[in-house]
Order: sequence, then structure tokens, then C-alpha cells
Amino acid sequence: MLISSKRIEDSLQNNNLIKLTTKEKHYITRVLRLRDDDQLAVIDGLGRLWNANLVNNDYLVLTTNAFNPIESSSRPEIQTCLAIVMPKYGMDDVIRMSCEIGIDIIQPLVSNRSVVTHLSSQRFSRWNVILNESVEQSERLWRPQLRELICFSNWLEHSFQGMLVTIGTTRTDKAQPFELLLEKTSTDVDEIWTAIGPEGGWTDDEIELAEKHHCINITMGNSILRSSTAAVVSTQIMSSWRTLNV
Repeated sequence: MLISSKRIEDSLQNNNLIKLTTKEKHYITRVLRLRDDDQLAVIDGLGRLWNANLVNNDYLVLTTNAFNPIESSSRPEIQTCLAIVMPKYGMDDVIRMSCEIGIDIIQPLVSNRSVVTHLSSQRFSRWNVILNESVEQSERLWRPQLRELICFSNWLEHSFQGMLVTIGTTRTDKAQPFELLLEKTSTDVDEIWTAIGPEGGWTDDEIELAEKHHCINITMGNSILRSSTAAVVSTQIMSSWRTLNV
């Protein structure tokens, strides 16, 4: 179960007890079907894990104190990052699947051919809930970072020093297979980014602008993929490369 580091650290003042919210109690007792004194894992999304026992269906008691987790891991040395123009449908699945596969940063974008141009606070909150659920399901110790919506051109203005930044394109001789590019990539990079465009594709001006900011054109096979599919495929390619090389 994912619980914020603040709540975990606050348990030091309460005999290692963490008060459960109504939603957490429902999840533990109705979904996981745990009973008093049953054990489960608690993570803070910042690389730490504890064991805890259920107490009176209202509390979790940590078996070790907040500053003594049973497992602790550093953030991955190379961050895998996905920038994606929000599709009309399927973004929930992109969030869920990319988290399960191992993405570290998700950056929603708006582009010239965007169908969806506004991100409501309710939808953003829903995506964060999906992320939390996916972290728990996949037993990840590090929760991915979900960033606020930004225009593609503004995103390109960020400093990409020490990063490999790619843009998924089709029907161009400039693009190279993503896997082949990564084979030639040094493990000294801090972040690897893939930008996925809308269903209608990037405009020529956007591709030109990306190239001016040193983005590398890539492909992910011979087929034309939906945006949501391309996002998941690129995440898997980055994750596999990191597993094999870092």
C-alpha cells in the first residue's frame, strides 16, 4: 500500500501506528480482504518499504519504525521519461501501463493538432489516483512524477543538457529505430525522453522546431501506431534498455 512519507514519519509520535482513511480501509478489508493482524507491505513512493499489520481495521502498525525500513532503494540513475500529447481516449491506460512498465516522469503535452487542449483538475487528480494504484499493483518503490500540462513548444524550451531527447515520427527518412539509437547511447545520460505526438501526427513546423532543440527522430517499428500504443511501446523499449545496461 502506498502511504505518504509524512504520514509514515508521523507514526513515530503514535507508537508506529498509521490511521487509515475510509478509502484505505475499504481497499484493505474489501479488496485485499485482510483481517486484524494480517500483514501487508507499505511503501512511500520514495524508495522505501516497510511491513505493517492491520489493527482493529482502523490502523496499520509498522513492524519497524519510520526511519528503519526493511528495504530501501535509490532512484534509478537514468530516468525514463514520456512526453505525450494527450489523446482523446486512452490516456488512463497510458498512465497505468507506463507506470507498471517502469516510467519515471510523465509529461502531458498540447500540440498544434491536439484534440484535447485542456486538463481539468478532476482529470489530473484521477490520473494521480491511477498512478497510486499502479504503483501498488506493480510493487514499485518509486512513484512516477506526473507533471502539469504544457505546450509542446514551451516544453522544448527546457534545458535538456545531459539528456537524450527523442521524438516519435513516421514517414521520414530521418528517423531511426529507437532500439538502435539506444544501443549507441552512453549510460552517462541522466534522462531519456520520448515525445509522442497526437493521432494526426506532428506538424512539419513542430518537427523542425524539435530538431532545432536537438531532438532525434525515432521510429518504433514499421507499423503506424496509435498514440497510446506508441507511448507504451516506447516505455517498454526504454525500460528494457535500462535493465540491460544500467
